[in-house]
Amino acid sequence: MNKKDKTLIILFFLTIFSLGSFFPVLFLYVLFKYLIFGDSHKQVQPEVKKEEQPYLSTSERAKIQESLREYFEENDRLVVTGEINLRPKSGKYVSLKDLQVYYGEDCVAGFQEFERKYKDMYHKVLDLLVKFAYLDKKEFVKKEVVKEEVKEEVKQSTIADFIEIINQKNIEIEHEEISNGLYQICAYLKQIELIEKNFPKSQDKLMKVSQYYLPILVGILEDYKKMSVSVQSHEEFKAAEDKLIKTIILINEALKTICTTVCQEEFMAMNANMSTLEMLLRKDGLIDDSPFAKKVSADGK
Repeated sequence: MNKKDKTLIILFFLTIFSLGSFFPVLFLYVLFKYLIFGDSHKQVQPEVKKEEQPYLSTSERAKIQESLREYFEENDRLVVTGEINLRPKSGKYVSLKDLQVYYGEDCVAGFQEFERKYKDMYHKVLDLLVKFAYLDKKEFVKKEVVKEEVKEEVKQSTIADFIEIINQKNIEIEHEEISNGLYQICAYLKQIELIEKNFPKSQDKLMKVSQYYLPILVGILEDYKKMSVSVQSHEEFKAAEDKLIKTIILINEALKTICTTVCQEEFMAMNANMSTLEMLLRKDGLIDDSPFAKKVSADGK
């Protein structure tokens, strides 16, 4: 029994013995009962669950529907943000629920499944679709074309461009072992540049060098340069530096393998052509294979 209960009971009995009146007693009894038991007799009202409001208004959804239908008549995808793009499932736009969400070229999920799995991102996509619905479509398409042109320019960077970039990065880097490794990389790249120039058929095989390997290497060198200036004293910097040295060694080995492999195929092709020519000359009787002919040829008589 708590202090409040004891106080009320004492007041109750004091009133009985001191006042001797029925009404004060009744009053205190009712008050006592209310204070002690009143809260337990209250009925618990069921909580009314609020209905979840739709994220888009009817007018917004209708506007998006109309805009997407027009857009997908001439386009196969809609880039909403970064690598995220939307594409109609069957190739022809019908409604939002028929859209598929892609990250780059990989299908992530259908639009409804995307809502269940990634609700926050789903709402961001809806917000962007609302903005898209009220944009000038000609201006929007123009911006997308500019983006594609920029991407194309990046993809067309040549081996010569990367040699120049790496040499510039090498000037900025003061680590001797890394610097020597970068000089060697540029030497291999000059070989690859000559191979690409003199053997056009090898361009497809060498494409990954300029489109994938070298851009990643340049990014690593830029990060290393920033760290060497700002966080060189950090405990993990030395480990990162050692790993960069190993990475440069591996790149040089890979470039050497590429040069050897591409040239080996050219050597095999040249040897095959020489063998073919020799066979044709022999078939036409233009080559004398007799031992005597070889001896005369050797003696010069």
